[in-house]
Amino acid sequence: MGVLIKFKKLSVVALILANLFPLFGVLVLGWRLFPIMFLYWSESAIVGFFNILKIIKAQGTTPGNFTINDQPASKLDKCSIILFFIMHYGIFMTVHGGFIFALFGPADMRFWELAGALLFLFVSHGLSYIYNFLKEGEYKVFSPSQLLMQPYARIFIMHFTILCGAFVIKSLRAPLGALVIMVAVKTAIDLAAHIKQHNLENRDGSGLR
Repeated sequence: MGVLIKFKKLSVVALILANLFPLFGVLVLGWRLFPIMFLYWSESAIVGFFNILKIIKAQGTTPGNFTINDQPASKLDKCSIILFFIMHYGIFMTVHGGFIFALFGPADMRFWELAGALLFLFVSHGLSYIYNFLKEGEYKVFSPSQLLMQPYARIFIMHFTILCGAFVIKSLRAPLGALVIMVAVKTAIDLAAHIKQHNLENRDGSGLR
């Protein structure tokens, strides 16, 4: 039990630290609006990558388009789901990225700084995958068809809030305080979504626990 609590705290701490890196970028590295928006867009790709790993591992039998008679999805079913997810999620990423570049960029970015931030985010989502999905047995609960759409609820809410804030910040010419507030709001939303999704006491098979 102590080990499980340790890992659970570690995944939460990692999420907070990863989300605080943009704050370091704003206060120390001189980031403005576009690098932050680009970073959050890139995080969606990380979420999609780990969702593919989840689909591959998933053994849940909740009825859906890719389950028959409550039997686990076959390898062929999983391949179909993954291909559809890559296509659908890829379109979403392309449109979203074009939207960000058109409205908030392009701008000069020091990509080595963003690489560090992305590494933090990758580690954070990786720890969540290892602890919550594998060690806590989420792969036994969720079916591939459930996981197909799972990332969208979290991402839509988060990025809608971020985009609304970004429009306000842009109109104010990106003052430092407003950028800090946007990072803080995103961190709070991400943490709340993480806790809700992985709340073991409210497992309902819907994709949000």
